[in-house]
Order: sequence, then structure tokens, then C-alpha cells
Amino acid sequence: MAKAPRYEGLTLETTPAEAARAVIRPLLAAAIRESPAVLFEQDVRATHDMRVALRRLRTALALFARLLPADGAAHQRRSLRRLARRLGEVRDADVHLGELRGALGGATAAETSGIAAAIEALVAARRAALARFAIELSQFDREGLEALADAAEGGGTLPKFVRRTLRKRFRSVTHQAAKAFPAGGAEAVHALRKRLKALRYALEFFDSLLGPAGAQALDALGALQDRLGTIADADAFARTYAHLGKHMGRDDPRSAGLAACRATAALRREDALAKLSTLWSEDGGYPERLAASISSALGSLSPKSEA
Repeated sequence: MAKAPRYEGLTLETTPAEAARAVIRPLLAAAIRESPAVLFEQDVRATHDMRVALRRLRTALALFARLLPADGAAHQRRSLRRLARRLGEVRDADVHLGELRGALGGATAAETSGIAAAIEALVAARRAALARFAIELSQFDREGLEALADAAEGGGTLPKFVRRTLRKRFRSVTHQAAKAFPAGGAEAVHALRKRLKALRYALEFFDSLLGPAGAQALDALGALQDRLGTIADADAFARTYAHLGKHMGRDDPRSAGLAACRATAALRREDALAKLSTLWSEDGGYPERLAASISSALGSLSPKSEA
């Protein structure tokens, strides 16, 4: 995962409105900083890093929403969603191309033509996705988002705000996990992954206030997030291969390569889901450890209870 920027100046005496500015502004800068490398295709890593920065930024706007002017916040969230969707198309193509190029090296003679055709199609799709992203980025109102952050106000005390935020997001994760495991449906797993990221990013925002327990909670989340990522990638691969396969007849000799890729992705997904289900359901296991680390982190906020 791309490294989070430093959120300078956060203390227990910081107001939530000040925290909003301290979080939103560096995230915006981090996202924009990667855009030249993305647009000029200098480094596929920049595409990943910018996508993560935009995800963090969207999480921050949601987290601080009640402190921001409602109309402006809604507009900026829609704008960021469009921008992130366009960039996501580029990044997904990069991930799929990496997978296919790796598969090509170990493909049989019967599979090679199908994988090569898929690579060619995805290269073209990536080129078109990058053009759509460039248009969306040219219309993005950076100054408006900076002004929105500057307009943040209210929110009470920061320790109380952080406690409420982290508890709410942890409850959301546990509620969704009950739907995701053990069935492992694509929609339920995707929703869990989104909620897990919202919790992870919130922990990152306030990491400097949470002490060692905050770092422990982030480490615990990483184990779950990595396996959820494997499942999400496998689901995305399956959709891509199914889409490409529609343009090939069942008897098309190229279909063997796509079928082999789909089978590999399915096996990887099955293994990751089995491990996740075990991790989440074992008695006294992962959920309890995660809850304990978050509870300990919240205890670092203040010697006095403000809940």
C-alpha cells in the first residue's frame, strides 16, 4: 500500500476542524503530485499511489463531512468519485496486464494466443481509460477542495471525535464481515473491503495520537486487507476474462488461454477466502485481537473518558 502522508500538528488539543484541514490538504497534495507521472506513463506505481491517495481523500471527506459546508462537500465527493473511477480503470488494466504477462511466461502453446490477444485488448483499453482520466483531471477543482477544507468548523473535542469515528467504523467492519464470511459473495466481500479501508485510513489519520496500539491495529488490519485484495483481484480478473471471452467463440482456439487464467484466479480466490473465513471465525481469534488493539488505541487519547 502507498505510504500515507504525514499529518502535521495533530495533538489532543487540536480541534476536529483543524484536524480536517491537517488531513485533507496533504492528501490532496499527495494525489496531485503523482498526476504528471500518471499522465505521461512514467511509472505504473504512480497510478497505484494516486489511486490510494484519492481513496484516502474520499474517506477523509466522509469522515469530516459534518464539519464541512454541505453543498460544497457533496459536490467535491461526486467530483472525486468520478476522478477515482477513471483512474481505477487505468490501474485495473495495469494489474490485469501484469497478471497476463506473468501467465504468458508459463503458458502452453495452446494457451499463448488467447493470453496474447487479451494483452493486446487490455493495452488498447488502458490507453482509452487514460484519455478519459486526463479529461476528468483537467476539470477537477483543486482550489475548491482546498477552500472547502479551510471552511471546516465545529466538531467538539478531537479525542471524542476520534473515539466516535473509530468505534463506528469498527462496528461497520464487524457487521459486514458477518455477511461476507463464510459465503464469500463478491458483493459482500467488496463491501467489507471498502469498510475495512475506511477504518484503516481513519486509524492512519490519527496515528500520531494513538500510540503503539494504533500501529498494532494497523498491522492487524493489514493481514485481512491483503487477502481481501487477493479476492477482489480474482473477481476483477474473472469479469475481465468473461468480457474478453464474449468476443471469442466457444471453439475459438484463443479461448483456452483465457480459460486457464480464469481457473488460476478462481483457485487463488478459493484459497484466500478459506483462510479469511478461518481467521475471522476462530474462537478468541482475529476479531477479538483487532477489537482489543483498537480499544487500547482509544485509551491513548486521554486519561479522562469523554465518550
